[in-house]
Amino acid sequence: MSNVAYPSRISAIFYLGLEGLGGIDLITDEDENGIDGPIEFSGATPDLGDFTIRVVDGDQNRGLTSGLHSETFAHRLGKSHLVGLRANPGQVWTAKDFIMQSILKHAGPIAEQYPQADRVPDASFILQLPDETVSASNLFAVQKFFDGEFQFDVFFDSASSHKKLDSATIDLSIPALVSSFDDRFESRFPTPDSFNVSNYGALKSFSKAITSSLLGGIGYFYGTSIINKGFAFEWDQDDDYDYDGDGTQDTEQGATFTEPLALFTATPSRSFFPRGFYWDEGFHLLHIGQWDNDLSLEILRDWINLIDENGWVAREQILGDEARSRVPPEFQTQVPTFA
Repeated sequence: MSNVAYPSRISAIFYLGLEGLGGIDLITDEDENGIDGPIEFSGATPDLGDFTIRVVDGDQNRGLTSGLHSETFAHRLGKSHLVGLRANPGQVWTAKDFIMQSILKHAGPIAEQYPQADRVPDASFILQLPDETVSASNLFAVQKFFDGEFQFDVFFDSASSHKKLDSATIDLSIPALVSSFDDRFESRFPTPDSFNVSNYGALKSFSKAITSSLLGGIGYFYGTSIINKGFAFEWDQDDDYDYDGDGTQDTEQGATFTEPLALFTATPSRSFFPRGFYWDEGFHLLHIGQWDNDLSLEILRDWINLIDENGWVAREQILGDEARSRVPPEFQTQVPTFA
């Protein structure tokens, strides 16, 4: 079947949140029926200074305006919708939950007006953000609806910058960036003339993809970890294990939180394993070091800083609630008696 027979109807949600010192505000005038045109936010933090964030649609976008009961919802169609919420400290990372709750709260009363399942309005007409903001919001979401291919740009402009970004600048910069990547890849990972491969193009494409994925998976992680210094299996109970080196057997039992830790690291998988993993990082750095040696040394330095006074470092760096949400509870605790 062609794409014409099954057109894409897409809801895209961009969100931004801020924790700690500073704030962020919606500059664009609110409208209970949605917003036409760009949406702008302003904010400030001690580290970033003053800044603005703009969400701008592409010229060729087609909004969703057709569907069952479109005439009833015409005043809200073809527009962007938003919500501004107040998230408690440490909870901005749960933005998906806040956003889903807002959409369902908005959709519930509308859906109740259409008890017949075959007469419910098109999903894009009711599963919308409510166009409401609360005072001192620190979490904002912008929802857009598209029919088919789309583009929208999110611009971050620092007040210290002398020139604002725009779509034309990005369109011109992307080809230059791709060309720069290709040139750097060729210089860092040359293929020997003696290398026998039947499909050189496929090899090069695959190699660039895994390099990009590895570099794109580098991130900064911060939060507490869970360790259990006194854990031992029954068959280890007779062993005199002196982890602290104070001449006595460690008897402390139970998992405890560490002080907050920071780690700049690559990850085994951005989608499935988004955390630092000691066993993998050596292999990661072999590749990253070829691409950018200084970058690999920055990562190595952070891992070395996590080594404690006894020479131990947790093999999985599950730092903070967000990281722990991706790990089954039975695997969250790190044990110094293990490698």
